[in-house]
Amino acid sequence: MDRLPALKRLYLQGNEIASVSDLVMLPSKVPRLERLSLQNADGSDANPACSGHRYRERLLKMFPGLTHLDGVPVHSMHGTADLIVSLEADLSSTKKPSSAATGDASASANIADWLDGVSLSPPPQDDTGPVALDELQDAVAAAKQLVQKSESVLLSSSNNATTTS
Repeated sequence: MDRLPALKRLYLQGNEIASVSDLVMLPSKVPRLERLSLQNADGSDANPACSGHRYRERLLKMFPGLTHLDGVPVHSMHGTADLIVSLEADLSSTKKPSSAATGDASASANIADWLDGVSLSPPPQDDTGPVALDELQDAVAAAKQLVQKSESVLLSSSNNATTTS
């Protein structure tokens, strides 16, 4: 295959590509590739390679300039190891209000539990990394504030309900 230096988008859905290693020659052939799809965003029309171990991580290492993989923005797939540690520490230190304090067992569920199972991995090294990281950190800070406000409202409404009873 000849070099295609201007190619920015490559859609390979449904082509029976068996393994990510079958694409090892591509990065040198398409140095400006920004969008790569081996399956649709909903997972349909997937190549066998898409079910391989660490498929996305391997492709992002091979193609550090990707902005979209399988129709999904790369920045929405990544964070940093430091941010993961920080989030895990915050989540583990967040105390759930007791059902006695809230007066309602269902209200005692901590909103931070919604983040259980979230896994972030380091972003590829490119010019968009710092911008995406700043945006992610801003979103995390806003989420933390929302969690605090929500818990405060739950406690306040529970206290009001207890007082009026």
